[in-house]
Amino acid sequence: MYEIEVLIPEVAFKDSRGTIKNLLQQTAKNIAIIWSADQAVRGNHVHQKGGHWEYVISGVITIHRVVDGKPISRSISSGDMVYTPPGVPHALSSEGLSAILHILEVPLEEHDKDTEKVKVI
Repeated sequence: MYEIEVLIPEVAFKDSRGTIKNLLQQTAKNIAIIWSADQAVRGNHVHQKGGHWEYVISGVITIHRVVDGKPISRSISSGDMVYTPPGVPHALSSEGLSAILHILEVPLEEHDKDTEKVKVI
């Protein structure tokens, strides 16, 4: 759990028309697109009931977490995805303009009620 695992969706289908990659093969309860400005910081919170995925459409972001009291971070870029499990304090920062899919395991209302602010970065 000390590392931030980068998930790189595999090609499910490819032909002369292009490529299909399946990002998630389970039920998502909310999917949002986030556009982040250069140097924007988002998060600095924790959820106890549901995790979420971040899929980078464009740009570069850094995922920050606190695990067992230790800060860890990892930069990811276009085409990369990470999962943040419940109970892990987290934040993200943008390195330039970025577009991110934010995919929740729980309904948005539950996610919002379960958000507790914590200082990660």
